[in-house]
Amino acid sequence: MKLRNVLVLGALVSVVACSGDPSGTGGGSYEYPSRPPKLGKAEGWDYKNDPKKLGDFLNKDLVYSMGELPLEGMAQNTPWPDTYWPTYKDSTNTRWKAKDELSPLEKYDVAFNGWKADAEFMKLRPFDADNCAAGTSAWDKDYYEKLGPAAKYQSANKGNEASRDGVDSDGDGQVDECDDNDGVESWWGLCHAWTPAALNEVEPKFPVEYQGVMFYPSDIKALLITIYDRSKSIIVGGRCNTKEVERDEHGRIKDPNCRDTNAGSFHVIVTNMLGRYKMAIAEDRTYDYQVWNQPVHDFKVDKLEEIDVAKANALLGIEGADYPYNPEAKRFWEVVVTMHYVTESHATDHPLVPEIGSYLRTDKYNYIVEGDADGKIIGGEWIKPGSNHSMWGFSEQPDFLWTSVGPAGDVTSNPFVSYAKVKELLAKSQIDPNAPPPPAEAGVCAGKCESAAAQTVDGRTCYCDAQCFSYGDCCEGRAAACGGPAGGSCKDYCGRTDAAPGSSPDNLCYCDPQCGQRGDCCSDFAQACN
Repeated sequence: MKLRNVLVLGALVSVVACSGDPSGTGGGSYEYPSRPPKLGKAEGWDYKNDPKKLGDFLNKDLVYSMGELPLEGMAQNTPWPDTYWPTYKDSTNTRWKAKDELSPLEKYDVAFNGWKADAEFMKLRPFDADNCAAGTSAWDKDYYEKLGPAAKYQSANKGNEASRDGVDSDGDGQVDECDDNDGVESWWGLCHAWTPAALNEVEPKFPVEYQGVMFYPSDIKALLITIYDRSKSIIVGGRCNTKEVERDEHGRIKDPNCRDTNAGSFHVIVTNMLGRYKMAIAEDRTYDYQVWNQPVHDFKVDKLEEIDVAKANALLGIEGADYPYNPEAKRFWEVVVTMHYVTESHATDHPLVPEIGSYLRTDKYNYIVEGDADGKIIGGEWIKPGSNHSMWGFSEQPDFLWTSVGPAGDVTSNPFVSYAKVKELLAKSQIDPNAPPPPAEAGVCAGKCESAAAQTVDGRTCYCDAQCFSYGDCCEGRAAACGGPAGGSCKDYCGRTDAAPGSSPDNLCYCDPQCGQRGDCCSDFAQACN
């Protein structure tokens, strides 16, 4: 079910990804409790890798029986691509569209923080990491002194200040050297914030002019990403901090934090979330010290073969009749899965979900799933690939899986950016400025078809987003404003499995208990049947 009025269901997790600070992002810390007793051996999965954590966090029941799990699935809501706003380019304070056009945070400061970018300020030049060799004569220090509060904070705390501050920031005896941006690695950025924003927020579609400032889709995405630098998230798996990962004589990774996510846990989460619930998830798809967080779009099981112990051992490069990694395992399957994830893009002035195929990349995973005698998944092992590129072989396993249910709250990593104000821009970006006005019968849903905000009509709370049909709590006029099941009523019809009277023949709605899972409840289902 969808989480209305989400509470913090788990601890705030500092998900480091393409991050300017490789030790954390200020998103809070998650202290794993000591491992509960009698959970099986750690070689199956330990608490960090237990899929139940994610299910509990999302209030979702997980299926563990191999025979009941789907073989493919796709996210119902497509995560949107965007740049990861690299740290070395000054994060979300970069002027992405043109050198004389304000950055997303400069625009925010003008529109919401009372700051003015006058003609004298526009003459000042920001530091350009791509032109670092030109030295201090190529940029103006006063630019950073005269920034508005949001842009100044982002630049100093999440941007490229270390590359231009006149200090040996990486301790190598050189000051502001260009070859490594004085310790600011090119992969650092806001992937860890882009990913949950793309999972939870609708993509901005149209430019929005507000307070004389033009916000393009990637400007609004940048503001959402700034907000999501701290998010309500849960991680399954441990963070690998090793540059050179060691393997044993069988090719198995020695460090447990680099060996997970456990392959069995991976299979349970991917098949349940994408297959059963059609929910996108996030992954750190690199198992070493670098962290590249990506939204996962879909999966397909290409091979699922039950095998004996001897075959499992052979695939893992082990000799002998006994399986060494999980003595509780009684059944084994070899699995090959193809998974598509959303990759980064350049910042754009238009939406990218309509062309999502251009931003999907492929990983192909090969692993052993361990089960008990009844076929319940209890663990797994990764089969070492011959190549880490999916075009030539199988991919290395992802480091950890995770998901988010929204930003951490009113206190964001940038105290000068308001989530409510960014959401206002996002709502306005859903309205086509060239579209005809909505019909009078659209009611409160006019222009709010993508908004998840609660509306109040005649003292009753209702919603205008597409998921209102899953909950049966649509506002009156939602169908006229946005489309969807129209006219049907659940009054005196609750529990019936046939289409409700009065619903459109081309868009039927229902009143049975499963309508929420299908997303075709009549708009008054919640009021009439609950």
